[in-house]
Amino acid sequence: MNKTFLVILLVVAFALPGHAQTPCTRYVAADFSICQPAGWTANAKEGDVFKTISGTASNGKMANLVFSEDANSLKLGEYVDATNNYALKHVADLGFTSLKLIGRSAVVTDTNEAGIKSIFLEELSGNKLCGMQYIFDTGKKKLLVTFTSFESERVANEKLFDETVKSLRIDH
Repeated sequence: MNKTFLVILLVVAFALPGHAQTPCTRYVAADFSICQPAGWTANAKEGDVFKTISGTASNGKMANLVFSEDANSLKLGEYVDATNNYALKHVADLGFTSLKLIGRSAVVTDTNEAGIKSIFLEELSGNKLCGMQYIFDTGKKKLLVTFTSFESERVANEKLFDETVKSLRIDH
């Protein structure tokens, strides 16, 4: 009896920290879900597959979060390289005045989904922006999670964006 009680006590002790996470408002799509940054709002646009999540980031400046998918069989690293190269070669076609890739790194979500993060400095209509794109392989498609904010807020917002992406859950 004492052994059973001890085993139950140990299981509960290790299980409780996982359930003590801060609750969040989750944006749920067909194949994934993610915690919305606190105070941000999901907005639906007619004809869009996914909602856009927007809100106030650091210093009261607006930022947004956009999702897209691409059916592509390339390995994740090759896909990210191809996507980044395309963007850098088609700056004007994408509506930017300038675009510069300043970083690329691996990311892992709280549910152990491996992805790749690319950081871009962008100029659009005289505004200096920072785009952080996180790409994941869902098994069927590539999921692109893109944050955009003012470049002057990059350092402050990068932590928020990274924390938000860590909450991503992909339904395989």
